[in-house]
Parts: sequence; structure tokens; C-alpha cells
Amino acid sequence: MIDANQSRFHLVLGKDDWGAFLSPNSLSGTDPASWSQLSGLWSNPGGSPSISWSELSQTIILSPRTPNFKASMHDTVPVLDQRRAAAMDKFGNAYRIAADGHSILATNSGDNSDAVFWPPETDPVVIPTGSFHPSEPVEIPPPNIAGLTTLPGHWLVAGSCDATGSLFLFDLMGGAAPLLMPLCAKNQIVPWDLSTTATGGLCILDRVNHKVWTLDRTLGADLSAMGPEETFFQPVSSPPPPPSRNATTNRYLDSPYVIDDTWDPISIESLPDGSIVVLERQQSGWGRLERIRPDGGRETTSLQIIADTMVFPDDVAKANFWVSGYDLELIAGGSDTASVVVVSDNGNQAFRLDINLSAPEWKVESVPSELLLRRYSGVELVCTPKGAFYFSNSRWVPLVEMHRRRYADFGQLASPILDGEMPGFAWHRLMMDGRIPFGASVVIKVRTADRIEELTVASWIIQPDLIFRTSGSEIPWTDQVSDRSGGAGTWELLLQGARGRYMQLILQFSGQELHTPSIYAMRIWKPRFSYLDQYLPAIYREESGPRDFLERFLANFEGLFTSIEDRIVHSTALFDVRIAPNSTLDWLAGWLGLVFDPALDEKRRRLLLVHAPILFSYRGTPQGILLALHIATSECLEDTDFTLPLPSERQLFGIRLSEQFLLRNRSAVLAGETQVVLSNTDDLIGKWNVQAGSADFQLRWSAWIQSAMQDPSRSDEAKIVLAEQPQFRPFPPSITTIWEDF
Repeated sequence: MIDANQSRFHLVLGKDDWGAFLSPNSLSGTDPASWSQLSGLWSNPGGSPSISWSELSQTIILSPRTPNFKASMHDTVPVLDQRRAAAMDKFGNAYRIAADGHSILATNSGDNSDAVFWPPETDPVVIPTGSFHPSEPVEIPPPNIAGLTTLPGHWLVAGSCDATGSLFLFDLMGGAAPLLMPLCAKNQIVPWDLSTTATGGLCILDRVNHKVWTLDRTLGADLSAMGPEETFFQPVSSPPPPPSRNATTNRYLDSPYVIDDTWDPISIESLPDGSIVVLERQQSGWGRLERIRPDGGRETTSLQIIADTMVFPDDVAKANFWVSGYDLELIAGGSDTASVVVVSDNGNQAFRLDINLSAPEWKVESVPSELLLRRYSGVELVCTPKGAFYFSNSRWVPLVEMHRRRYADFGQLASPILDGEMPGFAWHRLMMDGRIPFGASVVIKVRTADRIEELTVASWIIQPDLIFRTSGSEIPWTDQVSDRSGGAGTWELLLQGARGRYMQLILQFSGQELHTPSIYAMRIWKPRFSYLDQYLPAIYREESGPRDFLERFLANFEGLFTSIEDRIVHSTALFDVRIAPNSTLDWLAGWLGLVFDPALDEKRRRLLLVHAPILFSYRGTPQGILLALHIATSECLEDTDFTLPLPSERQLFGIRLSEQFLLRNRSAVLAGETQVVLSNTDDLIGKWNVQAGSADFQLRWSAWIQSAMQDPSRSDEAKIVLAEQPQFRPFPPSITTIWEDF
């Protein structure tokens, strides 16, 4: 765009333009030449730049950060060896292993009441009287349960970590006793955590032996090896009979996934792409996530990426912080991205991690989120379509993100080198569209030179503070909404000491961790139209000091006058429906005698203005009525809908026009109207009139037909016509006397 003084601007708009800016990282120095592009830092999960791109507002902001929450008075640190598994079915009923590790408790989704799900309570053993009875009652030791998950088909699976190693399969729909499925005899399997795969199978984490076992949806049952039921009637000489269907045969992977012995695997989750994620930890220090691909490939990521998105009061607190991990839960999964949460060691908060499933390499990104856990009891988290839940104070509580966003306290970015294409000219103004709330600030530094070699060694000049434009954007006839109290609108800066062909800027953001500037677009105008050079005598330009002051002083008036001149020059935009501001559409409609319905959106208003002559030319016609109804009821309006007239078979979908005159020869009975039949025609007294209505008319006509059919003086032809046309219709001319007689 060119303003009234033939000045142009460099525009920075959108993610690609802002991504070309440079930002420092932990290894770069103060010289922007050593900084990295923001686009590369944004795509790199370990980049952790202080400036981020907001997809929601399409602006650049200070990077969100996660605070390190302190434990409350009644919070207790969960013990890993006492962690209890949990699961939730599709109806919202939650199941968890009791504190003794021998029973399963169920929380009803209706009234949130707790009950023992398994084993059921048994009657006490009654010792019979007499001399012959067992000396001591036989006591069966309860199983040690570890691991809990639900399977498709409304099944609950629990693992037994006894020496036998087995699975308990509960039919939640049928409610029968659980099925005991022994695990593979040749391999000792001690379940610690269970997870359901995307295909309905099962993953078993063996913490003791550092192994991961996978089962298909049959849970290891070798159905192909099960033959018909074994009977006693067999041939004398025959091969051994196949195993009975009641036998339990299992098949497992001969080579399970083995975890490094130096790491302690504590939790497992299955991702939508079929891969497995294992949370592993050591005695102290950062934990890690290990991904096991379906093809056997392995990747690991340290949980230290969480620290890159956190905010600490000082460096000492940052050095003493680490996350080993207590629990891992999948909270959202799709074809491209899966989101998991890792519970901290102290059970006070959870951290969200996004896993990129579509990338060929392993990418895990820490997402700033304030997931606070209070009075966490050490039970595993459960996830439902409604969100994640954790067990706190004897009840299930939703894991909700707190809306108390924190940001990086400081961030800076440098622009690419801007070329003004003319040596020695003065760069004019800088405009920013966005929001700078109270408590946040943007400091701008510039350096200029006529040669790039000189630019790299030029000194940075700190510019004055940005000024809020109460009149809105300098672009004429825009519908930008300004909010001075919230700092939303256009901010202006008159560049000082910026003279030369090339220029580079540094933007420094600060917000005291509670606020952040949010910049949508930036425009750098050049060259400066100097009132001093254009309108004043040369004597005012002889001394450099007074000259610079006078030029900047007159630039204030130039900015005001140029905005007015631009509005005059671009006033033709008010008459172009495509680019006219939304606030002027009612004014344009007044020129055509239109009054818009408040329910019409901006798109339909513009289309109605463009095609108003067509609509006016068909006013009162069926096509015009159809089009008016389509405009009023449909939000999917296109230019092709105004191509009139349309053939009847291509009329607008969803609207049908019924005209009364097209139905005037049809009986009310055919139209669906209920008729009252009088058994006694003598009730028809007097002559018919309009006030009697069509029902009385049809009744009289039917009664007259019945009497005419019985009249011997009527011809056979007339009787045939009356029989075929019992309702009123035009008759052949030869028997028009029938209607005349009626």
C-alpha cells in the first residue's frame, strides 16, 4: 500500500513472517547473527524459545510457562511400591485396587458410592459339632492384584503378581465369576501395569523382570489349536485327540521387549498408532519416556524437556527440580498426535506431553499446562471421553487445568535485515497491531547503515515508548476495534536516528510472568515525508541538531494530516461492496432502499448488496420469493444462487413454494382434510352458501350423486361418468346438464 505521500511499508503478518525473525537460545550470545530462526525453534521440541506463536489468536507472545506448585498442608507424597491401579468403563464406573492389594473396589457413576467389586463377601465358615470335623478351617490366601484396565466389549482385566502369574477376566455385562487365565508357564511374568491397545489387545508391564509383553484381542488364547470336544468314542488306531475346548492354551511373543536394567519401568500406555510408551525412572534425577514401535524400534526422551516450559523463582530452585515420574496416562489420541500426562514424584501436579505420531522421528513436546492435583491418594489416573480423573479424598475428581497462565518474564527477537532500496533516507514510523496490557511492555531497538557490512557493527539505538493510537489503525477505512483500557489496538512509534538503506530491529517483550504482549502485525513505513524538506526554507536545515528536532516535531502533524488525506484518497473503498467496512454496509443499503435483517451475517449482507438489482427485478415472482427465503434461512449462500431464473428441477434445495391456485381443483379429501359424513342427508337444509364452507359443499355434491345414480331417467353414459368422477370435475359437453341440474 502507498499512502498519500507515496510512502510504503514492510509488512510482518502471519506465522511465516514472524517465524523468519531471530531469537536467542541458551547457547547463543547477544549478537543477533548467532541467533536462530523462530520457525526452527518452534518446530524443535527442545528449542524452548522465549517467544511463541499462538495459534488461537494468530499472534506472537511470550512463551507460556508452567509454575512449580507447592504442596498444601494435607498433601502426602505417594509411595511408588504402594501405587494402586485403576480403570474406568464406558459407563463411568471406576474400579481401583484396594489399599490391601487383595480386592477391587468399584465407584458407582450414579451416586458415587463405593462397594467391594471382588472378591464377593462370603459367609463365615461354620464348624460342625461332633467329634468328626476338620481341626482347622482351610484358608485360601487372597491373590495379590496389580494392574487394571478395561477392554472393548465391557471386560475388566486385572493382573495377579503371585508366583503363578495370571490374569483375572471380569465380564462387566454378564456379571459372572471372573475367568482365571494363567500366563505362559515357560516365562515367569509378574504383571505390574496393564494397558489396552488400539486393536483391543493387552500390554503387560513386568516391573520385576524389566519386560513388556503384548497380547492380541484374544488375550493369548490359541483358538486355532482348539479342536472339537474330547469324547470316549474314538477309533482304535488314531493320532492323539486334539485338546479340549475347555483347556487353557496360551501363546505369547517368544521375544518380549526388554527394558534396560539401569532403569525402573513403572507405567505403560499404548498409543493409537500401535506403539507402546513406558515411563522409566531411576533413584534420583530425571525420568524418561521410552517408545517401542510396532516394528521393534526404540526411542527415548528425557523428562527434562518439562523444565524448558516451567518458570522458577531463581536458578537454585531450577537446579534442584526434577521429575522422575509416578504415573503415566493417555488423555487424548488421534492419528497425528497423542497427549499424555506424567504425574510428578510428589503427586502435587501433572505435566502434559504431546507426542507427534506422524513424524518419522520421535518428537515429544512439553505443553505448558497448570494441572493441579490436591490430596492425591496414589491411585492411577483414569481417562474417559469427558477427561482425566484422579482419586482424592475418597472420591474421583476431574483433572482440570487451572486458568492462571504464567509466561516467560522476558523475551526478544530480531528482524531480518530490511532493505529500503534507497541510501541515506530516513525510516519513518513503526505500527503494531495487537494487545499490550498493563504490566507488559515492548522495547524497540534499531540500527541502520547504507551497507550490510556496516550494519553488523552499527550501534543499537533504543527507541521511545510505543504510543497507543486512539483513532485506530493508520490504514484507512478499517474496522479495527480499539480498547484503550485493555491495550488492544494499534501502537505507534516515530523512528528516531534511523537513517540508511538497511535497517534491523530488536523487539524486547516483558510481562512480569503474569502478562504478555500479543502482537498480530507490524508495519515499518519508509521513507519519511519531511515537511521540513518539502515546505520550509533551507535555513531551517543548516544545523543538524535543530534540524532533527524540527523534523520530528513536524512529523507529528504529518502523521495526523496523512491519515486524513488517506481517508479522502481511498474513499472509493466505501462504494466497493467487496472491501467496504462492515460498519458502512447499512449506509450502502440505504442507497438501494434496503433494510437489513439483524440476523443476516456479513457475508449475506455483501452478497445481497451485490445482487440487489437481480432480486429487485424478480420481486413478487416465485423465483424472487424462493431467493428471498433462501437468503433469510441459509448461511451457505453463494453467487451462483442469484443466477435466475432457475428451471423447476434446479430450484433451491430445502424450500418448496406451494401456490393456492394450483390446488383449487383438488378435493379437500385428496389434500388430507378430514371430512364429516352425515348419515342423514335430510340434515342439509336450504341452499349452500360461502359461509357453509367446502365441507358442506362436498357433502351436498356426494348426496346429489347418490340420488342421480338411482334416477331411472338418467342415461347410462351419465351414470358411468358419475361413477368414475365422484368429485367435482369438468364434464364432457354432452352431459353438461348434470352440473346444471345440481
